[in-house]
Amino acid sequence: MLVTTQTDSWGMRHEIDYGAPGPAYYRASAWGNAGAVTVAGRELHLRSSITGSRQTLLDGDRELATAEHVGRKNWTVTSADGRVFRFRRTGFWQQSHTRVDDQTLVGHPTATRGSTSTIRVTGVGRSTLTADLPGLPPEAQVCVAVVLLNTWLNHAVLIPIAVAVAIPLFNLAT
Repeated sequence: MLVTTQTDSWGMRHEIDYGAPGPAYYRASAWGNAGAVTVAGRELHLRSSITGSRQTLLDGDRELATAEHVGRKNWTVTSADGRVFRFRRTGFWQQSHTRVDDQTLVGHPTATRGSTSTIRVTGVGRSTLTADLPGLPPEAQVCVAVVLLNTWLNHAVLIPIAVAVAIPLFNLAT
């Protein structure tokens, strides 16, 4: 079980408890889709493509996990050993995700194989993320958590900006 908890009022810092001794900490960058994760005293970096659809968790120059198509209905995480884990957004406003194996929703009531793998966001302002991801290596679990946190933080910033820009443009058009 992995649980992230917001530790500051701006939502830029999170504590990640993923079952290892001592928690990890995620610090989102104020600019772009980037951030840093501190795990057992090691600094890992989250790097992103310009659009944010591909995000990579790095330990120095070594890729630990890569998430692709982040923010879409179907997205994937590839671990350092080459295993691909598929996820599907199942909730409204990206509030929940479920792992997909062989086109069967794992954890879905009609699933015939696999184990329960779910990710849920709770708390006011998406302040807590809870993920049950059996079978994923710890670095892939941390990657899933920080990628979703990063995506939600960027959406929380972009939506008010888009509204602030659109209202004056709408008034000019009328």
